[in-house]
Amino acid sequence: MSLFRRNKLLDPVIILGMHRSGTSTVARLCNLMGVYLGDTLFPAREDNPKGFFELEPLIALNEPVFHAFNLTSQDVLPLPDGWLEHDEVKEAHQQIAGLLKQEFTNKGLWGVKDPRMGKLMPLYLKIFEALKVTPRFVVPFRSPVEVASSLNRRDGISHARGMVLWLQYNLEIERYTRHFQRSFIPYEAVLNNPSDEMTRVASQLSLEWPVAYGTVQEQVAAFLDPDLRHQREEGVLPHDWRQMMDALHMLVAHPQSSPAKGIVEQVGAELELMTAPFTESVRGLNLPRDHWR
Repeated sequence: MSLFRRNKLLDPVIILGMHRSGTSTVARLCNLMGVYLGDTLFPAREDNPKGFFELEPLIALNEPVFHAFNLTSQDVLPLPDGWLEHDEVKEAHQQIAGLLKQEFTNKGLWGVKDPRMGKLMPLYLKIFEALKVTPRFVVPFRSPVEVASSLNRRDGISHARGMVLWLQYNLEIERYTRHFQRSFIPYEAVLNNPSDEMTRVASQLSLEWPVAYGTVQEQVAAFLDPDLRHQREEGVLPHDWRQMMDALHMLVAHPQSSPAKGIVEQVGAELELMTAPFTESVRGLNLPRDHWR
């Protein structure tokens, strides 16, 4: 069967992970190895000087989905029940589908990266179905302590809030990607051994990178300098966070590990029990919409 479908929109590679978890690094490696990420990428900034590798017009469509419910993508509150049926979400569905078709038709192997998609995956799965493409997922992850510290350094988010966000994002990402080919990739592993990690990713996703690693090895080495990892922190993790990290590491070697999924379900149930009675109080942790890029 030809790699190209009738509309010449190939199955995408979706780089999906929590903010500050190495998604930009992994997206750039995928890009160097031939994954087309689009023409108009979000510009580099001081907190991410080598670039975000996110399609800027896609960000402009993703964030307003949260705003429709007076939330942001960095909100600890969930999207409400029935959110997919909201008029603004239905409009976003059409706009995102149109953007992806316009941007990536006839572009070969393509992909997108935006951490916001971690909480919008039910919407994106409907969009991919409408586009008749089957996503494959690359899921970078990183220590919750390092992520929380990085969010605090960049955005002033409290450590506690950053830890909760890490758990929420990773729970949802694991659950929503279960029925697809996926590859989990520890941030430190891709920094220390990018060749082996990208080879493993390709194998687990049943794809061949359009560009051989050897031809871009020098570019990869120049990109992966030690300064990429601004936060290096260790500490004893609370039980649920330690359990979730254990599950993610299990999924590296076995992306559909039943024991790992069982741990995720247990952690998710415990998180819901902890947070459900305090939903209204948690609203006080939220930051104004315009605080987020």
